[in-house]
Amino acid sequence: MGVVPLGHLNPPAHTQTTDHVYLLLPGWAEEISPSVNVVAPATGIVVKLASHTSDHTGAAFTDWQLEISVCDGGTIRFGHVSTISDDLLALTEATPTSCETYGYVGFMTEECMWMDGISFPLSEGDLIGTAGGLDTPNTALDFWAYDWDSELHFAIDPSAQPESILRSQCALDWFVDDLRTELYSQRMERGILADEETGCGKVFQDVVGTAKGFWYSVAPIEGKWLNHLALVDDNARSDHQAVSVAALVADPGYWIFQKRSTGTVNRDFAQVTAGSGIHCYNTFTADSNGPQGTTDRFLIEVVDDDTLRIERQGGTCGASLTFSNPYEYSRFEK
Repeated sequence: MGVVPLGHLNPPAHTQTTDHVYLLLPGWAEEISPSVNVVAPATGIVVKLASHTSDHTGAAFTDWQLEISVCDGGTIRFGHVSTISDDLLALTEATPTSCETYGYVGFMTEECMWMDGISFPLSEGDLIGTAGGLDTPNTALDFWAYDWDSELHFAIDPSAQPESILRSQCALDWFVDDLRTELYSQRMERGILADEETGCGKVFQDVVGTAKGFWYSVAPIEGKWLNHLALVDDNARSDHQAVSVAALVADPGYWIFQKRSTGTVNRDFAQVTAGSGIHCYNTFTADSNGPQGTTDRFLIEVVDDDTLRIERQGGTCGASLTFSNPYEYSRFEK
């Protein structure tokens, strides 16, 4: 068991920091989890159901999301629910409100959503369905919280984000004190216990005029998410950051390093500004999933407030810091 804080990375679908926590299921470390029941944590009303049928390089499976109104202006959502109760399943006999297919080659998902007329009451402890199971790759339960009456989170390009993400909250903070304390004590990422300073993690991290935050490829590329680049904090170690790449610059992956407050090597993204020159990033942690080989580096330069250049190269940061064929990214999604 464990709880992954906000800000998880898993490119390309989660090149940007996730807006939900993950409740890790027994067997997550072995990547196979027996089925467990999911029950309502509070009394509320189901206001949205969605099925997701995913085809990942020929392996197809279907799971569910449901959103529950738990108070005025407040909803929670569960994702990667493997099965839903018979009562909830009966609601999907109606025509879906909408269906769409999205993704990229080798990773396509069809989402069908039921919202019209959905108003199904749940009491605390009622069975919602199951999570995990030997016939699904899912070993965690996604868990969101939204405050629809709150101010929107700051993003340099809010139009690139659904409103729900801009209103996301830490779901752990909505529990009573003893459960919240217990859940916080289980915070981890990739088996690494989260330090106190990371708290529940962070979603939006844009810092105007610096390298830190979300970026979007200037060059067009076909496929959802593949234009994303994120230069963000690690969600378990407050003194680490990550280069998170969807495509173009490198194959999908994240490269984690210990940040520095001086110099041009592994400098805190929030301190890399326009006119400060080319910065180099290397010596990545063992839990990074992007590096290939022992020498791997990124060169990054903030050209102006809205433009960044980045290139992945072989070699260390002790060598000449010169671009060969960099990619250009913008703060604004085209």
